[in-house]
Amino acid sequence: MIDTPGKANNYISTLKAMLALARERGWVSENPASGIPLLPTGDHDPWPVDVQRAALAASSPMLRLAIITGLCSGQRVSDVIRMRHNWHDRKIMRLRQKKTKVDVAVPMHPLWIAEIDKHERKAVTILYDRQGKPFASTDRIQERLRRLMAEIGHEGYTFHGLRKNACCYLLELGLAETEVCAILGMTSSTVRHYGKKADRFVIASGTYDRVTEGALWETLL
Repeated sequence: MIDTPGKANNYISTLKAMLALARERGWVSENPASGIPLLPTGDHDPWPVDVQRAALAASSPMLRLAIITGLCSGQRVSDVIRMRHNWHDRKIMRLRQKKTKVDVAVPMHPLWIAEIDKHERKAVTILYDRQGKPFASTDRIQERLRRLMAEIGHEGYTFHGLRKNACCYLLELGLAETEVCAILGMTSSTVRHYGKKADRFVIASGTYDRVTEGALWETLL
């Protein structure tokens, strides 16, 4: 499971907890999982614009739809593959997140609607496999994305990074933290963590006029 370190770490953490309980009850003499280190997972960086463009240009039609859905909705891939046509009215996508059980309502960007309209409705879900069936798991999308990133020379960027992209984009638009939390189904602390780069951009944009119009630089010209 080296290609899915987060999933591997979840298994290890569960085994450690189960074996710790077994040791407490005297079923085993020691916890063989206690010394196993967790795999590094990285920080799921948001995709820079050049990576987004390269990925969209080189991806298959269905993978392109998945990327745009992730970018515009800010949802996890486990929720992206579950999204149904009857969950939206072409303005708002409504769903309950699989992982957190949080209800969210996501405004649908015209770019997202246009991409959905390019595809024939072969399944109740927006995304479907080559047989026209809903994806049973996230594995196929994740594997296709890993291959794509390797092909375009941008290994390391993950689908979850698009969730950060969406968060930063909404913050850069000037939405309040509470609004971003509601749209993306994130906690305030997660929005603040994901939005660090957006905060720097907003600050720089707001101070641009004062910095560039200062008399200090004129002495160097």
